Amino acid sequence: MCDVLLINPAFGKAEEKKYFPTGLGMIGAALKASGISYTVFDCDTTNAEKDENHCLMIEDIIIEEQPKVIGLTGCWVFYPFLKELSLKLKEKSNHLKIVGGGYWAFQAPEIILRKTGVDYIVHGEGDEVFPELVRCILGESDIDSLEGISVKGKDHVKIYDGSNLYIKKLDKLSYPDYEKFNMDFYINRFRLNYLLSRTYLTEKELVSKFGRRDYLRNAVINSARGCIGRCAFCSVAVSYYRRFTVEYIINHIRYLQETYDVQSITFGDSLTFINRKQTEEFCKAILNNSLKIIFHAVVRPDIDYTLETVRLLKHAGCFDLVFGMESGNARICNDIIGKRMSIPKAGELFDLCRREKLHTRITFIFNMPGETESAAWDTIKFIRNHKIERGGIYYANPLPKTRLYEMAKSRGCISDDEFYYEFNPGLDKGLSDFERYIKYFKFNDTPDYLVKNFRYISEQYQQVNYLENRGKRISKDYLVAWAKVYYILGKYFLYKIIYWFFGEKSRFTKRLFKIDNKK
Repeated sequence: MCDVLLINPAFGKAEEKKYFPTGLGMIGAALKASGISYTVFDCDTTNAEKDENHCLMIEDIIIEEQPKVIGLTGCWVFYPFLKELSLKLKEKSNHLKIVGGGYWAFQAPEIILRKTGVDYIVHGEGDEVFPELVRCILGESDIDSLEGISVKGKDHVKIYDGSNLYIKKLDKLSYPDYEKFNMDFYINRFRLNYLLSRTYLTEKELVSKFGRRDYLRNAVINSARGCIGRCAFCSVAVSYYRRFTVEYIINHIRYLQETYDVQSITFGDSLTFINRKQTEEFCKAILNNSLKIIFHAVVRPDIDYTLETVRLLKHAGCFDLVFGMESGNARICNDIIGKRMSIPKAGELFDLCRREKLHTRITFIFNMPGETESAAWDTIKFIRNHKIERGGIYYANPLPKTRLYEMAKSRGCISDDEFYYEFNPGLDKGLSDFERYIKYFKFNDTPDYLVKNFRYISEQYQQVNYLENRGKRISKDYLVAWAKVYYILGKYFLYKIIYWFFGEKSRFTKRLFKIDNKK
C-alpha cells in the first residue's frame, strides 16, 4: 500500500543503454522527506518491448499497491503512451487522481487536461509543489492555495497562467532516492576499449588511477538546472540557470563512489559550467578531495577557457567536453538560433582542446529556417578545418514552446498541436526516415537531397578527422574514409548537375530524388 505511484516511461528500445531518471529520483526524495509513501514503476528496467505490455503491468501494480495518486513524467515525445495509459487508468479506476509533470505536461497544459486522463499539471519543477499537491489530494489541505497548478474540473479546465516554478537554492534538495530504482541497471559500464577508442585517455593512466583493465562504472548526476542560453530549438531555454554548490556536488559524487563503486560521472545537465571561474573551482575541489574520478561535462562554445583551464580540466579527470555549436555560419548561429557568440573564437577553443588532447564532442544542426546551401557548407568547412571528430549531426526538429516551433507554425509546417504530439515526424523514428521528416519540415528552398547529403558529408569528414587526429594518415581505414568522402561529394555534385539540367518538376528528377509534393 502506498499514497503515490510514480511512473517513468520507457525511452528507446529495451536493449539500449539508459540513463538514470534524475528528476524523478529527486521527486521521490521530496515525497520521502515529506513523509508520503510512494513506489516507482520504471518502464526502462522492465523487459517489456511494447507500451501495451507496460500498461498491463502498471494496472497490476495499481491493484497491488492501491495508490491514491499517479505521477506521470517525461518529455513530450511520450505523449501517445502517457495519453493511452492515463485514459486506461481512468477507465478502470475513476477515483485515481493523475498528476502530469515534466515538459510533456506543462508545455501544452490545455491539450493534456482536455485530451488525456490527467487531472492536475505541475508547472515547472515539482520538488516542492508536488508533495503539497499530494497532501491536498489526500484531503490534508486546500488545493486553491497552491501556485503552479492547472486543474481539470467537471466541465472546464483551469489553466495556471503564471511563471513556471523553479527552485532557487538547489542545495536544500536531497539526493535522488536511489533505493527505489534498479541501480545495477543504471550504473553503466564503460569498457576500457570503448573509452580508449573514443577519447584521448590511455590504458596506462586508467589502470594506474583505478587499478582495473575491464570497465569503469558510470553514473549520471546533475550539477545544475536550466541554461543561460536562449536557443531557438531548445525547450530548456524557458528556465534560468541555477547551480548546486561545489560542496554539494563533491559530496554527491563521494556518496555514489561509496555506495555504488562509481569511477566515472556523466553530468546530465543542459549546461555544466558557464565560465572559467566555476570550472576551475570544481576541478580544484576534485583534486583537493583526492577523488579518483573521470567525468564528462557540457559547456558553451564561447566559454572563456585558457590553456591553464584546459590543462586543469584534464588533470582533474575530465575526459570529454560537449559543446553545442549548431552551425558554422554566423548568421544562422547568432541571428536564427540565438547563440550570440564568435565563430572564430569557438574554433580556437576546439583547436586548443585538441592540441591538449582533451576530447570534445560538438553538435551541429542542419535545415534551420533561413539556412542556404552556402550556410550549410560553412558548417561542413568548419568541421573539416577544425578537425572535429565526434558529436551529433542533427536536423532541425521543432520542440513545443520553442521559437523554432513557432517558426514551424508560421510556415504552415504545424497546423494542429495535438496531431504533432501524436504523430511527430521528427522524433518518432529518430530522424532515420529522412523523407518523412523533410515532408513536414521543409524550412528552406534547398533541395531535399542536398539537405540529406549535408549530414552524410559532415559525418564522413568527422571519421577522417578522427583518424588524422590519432596519426593514422596512411592506414587502410583512413584511405577508405577519404574514398567515401569523394564518393559522397561526387554524388552530391552529380545530383546538382542533374537537378539543374532537368529541373525540379521533371518526372526524372522526381523519381531520382523521390520528391513528394503531397504535403
